[in-house]
Amino acid sequence: MISSCAFQEKSNAKQIWMVKSKMKRLYFLTVIPFIGMLGFLPFANRVEPFVLGMPFVMFWVVLWTVLTSATLAIMYKLDPRNKEDEKK
Repeated sequence: MISSCAFQEKSNAKQIWMVKSKMKRLYFLTVIPFIGMLGFLPFANRVEPFVLGMPFVMFWVVLWTVLTSATLAIMYKLDPRNKEDEKK
């Protein structure tokens, strides 16, 4: 009994480590919108061309706002902690 209990604890610890490792990679997705919106803004800082009736810089900010929402939705779906809640 003791050995199976120790094995189960070791298995649980490994699963927790794998979840944390996977989440660290998912958290990298939050850096992408930050870099896109602020990092490349100096390169997109111009009025012309007009895209969808907006100056290009305004379109750039709106585009990255939408992409940030999409990125967060992807992170939510891939988060293993949220999958546990759905199973219950």
